[in-house]
Amino acid sequence: MTNEQTKKCKECQMDIPKKARRCPHCRAKQGIGLGGLILILFLGGSILSVVMSTISDISSTSNTNYDVGTYVPPVREGAFELGTYKVESTEFAYINPKEVNLWQSYSDRKKVGSVKEHAVVEVTAYDEANDYCKVTAGEQTGWTACNWLVKAE
Repeated sequence: MTNEQTKKCKECQMDIPKKARRCPHCRAKQGIGLGGLILILFLGGSILSVVMSTISDISSTSNTNYDVGTYVPPVREGAFELGTYKVESTEFAYINPKEVNLWQSYSDRKKVGSVKEHAVVEVTAYDEANDYCKVTAGEQTGWTACNWLVKAE
């Protein structure tokens, strides 16, 4: 065979026909071939297209248009004053029961109680890094997102 019609086996390095899928000497597979390469490129392109489309959909979603159940209140700018607040939010229209959970801390999500809509609470501490308020309501004390609170008049 001439050099143009042969290639080296990937295992034994013997000259074999260029179109051979297996080496006639050692029986080692010789690669995926042009058809396999085209299939891999097609599948890779399809996956990339789906990923890019998903990223585009996510990045085009406005921060103010949340689906029910995925609402994330905006982070408050500036410090939060300690004092008396009412538990109020337009988001109560989407949740039932109409109450917010009180947690052990921002990072320790052990539920220690809950406070119903319109309840009056006392904010005794503020975690600015996480926009969480430590509230006392009757016998209960725990942390909740400050965005559930409106200054009581």
